[in-house]
Amino acid sequence: MNVSLVPSLHHLTCCRLLTSIFNHLEVHKDFRRTEFQEFKSEVSEAISHLTPNPRIREILEEFIAPLFNEIIEWISGFERNWYGYDSVLNAVLQTLPNCWLSDGTIDQEKAARELVKNKDLRPINRFVFACTFCFFEDALDLWEILFKIEKAYLKHKSTPIVKHWVEWLESGSERDWDLFVAWTLDTPIWCYNIFILKHSLKMLTPEEKNEYLLDALIGSEVNIDVMHFCISMLSKEEQEEVFRESPVEVFRFVSSWPVRHIYYDLADKFCPYLTEENFCEVIRMLLKQLRQRECDFIEPVNILKNFWARGSLNFQNTAKDDPHVCKPLQFLLDFDVSQSFPKQRYVDSFLPDLLDDNNFQQRPQVVVRSRRIRTVRRRYRSIQ
Repeated sequence: MNVSLVPSLHHLTCCRLLTSIFNHLEVHKDFRRTEFQEFKSEVSEAISHLTPNPRIREILEEFIAPLFNEIIEWISGFERNWYGYDSVLNAVLQTLPNCWLSDGTIDQEKAARELVKNKDLRPINRFVFACTFCFFEDALDLWEILFKIEKAYLKHKSTPIVKHWVEWLESGSERDWDLFVAWTLDTPIWCYNIFILKHSLKMLTPEEKNEYLLDALIGSEVNIDVMHFCISMLSKEEQEEVFRESPVEVFRFVSSWPVRHIYYDLADKFCPYLTEENFCEVIRMLLKQLRQRECDFIEPVNILKNFWARGSLNFQNTAKDDPHVCKPLQFLLDFDVSQSFPKQRYVDSFLPDLLDDNNFQQRPQVVVRSRRIRTVRRRYRSIQ
């Protein structure tokens, strides 16, 4: 069967109600200073005024943590991309009420467009957002008003996607969108950034699109948004190829908000392709994700327990032999999900020298390139 990423009516309804409550409470105004428990109490009180039914209240309250975490992740994404003291955070939060999507995620592109047009923000930050979200004309216009020192700074200190833009803008190439895409298709940037990927695919034939989609999903660590976009466009046979070649990345995707409801339907599809190394990598990934979260623990723990039960005894023994995971893993396996998650006790279960994320081995980011992909790239470069 093809993977269906359409949320259930139950999911859509709960998200719609909760985001409406968030907007009514104007949570964006004090979000920076709000602890999760305080936030949850305020939203729960608002829910209690909506319905006297305890079961309905309980169902709605299950959506508070993942939506709160969505805001945290959204802000963190912007924080990685702005420079110097600025009112960016306030501006980012002000876009929140208008940018909720029906599935409980935030329309990052819509929010970014508002920020790029916001002249109260420094041009360097607006330029960075324009590059990150692939607003071509805005990036060109803002580049022209940056100081030389800002351009030099971005050339050496910015993210890979911004460096890519700066390199292209300084290359002397004609300022043409088709030429920019041709330039981009000759780099790994196109498959790391969902916004450039979407725009780049518009230049390709259907056959070429499928090649690029598979190339983006196989052979390297895959951004969750990229996986979400690409997997829905593939045929059943192509999806099976991704399950077979990138089972860890498929797991990373299907265990994430808002599609994690499909994990239980798809586990039998990709789990058979997991090697012992893959199995341990997934366990380590889940442990790390839970340690980094501020909230939304219960469903990820449920998924971890389900995934653990699917592993063979040999896989489980190998995972438990790893000092990176043995104590925190056992902590989660013993945890009663009907209770509140003791975050600090969980963090304390890690060995002190393993609390540094750098001590968790990362997968090498190797991008596989096929002969046909290189041929397509050469053809597009020829338009220069």
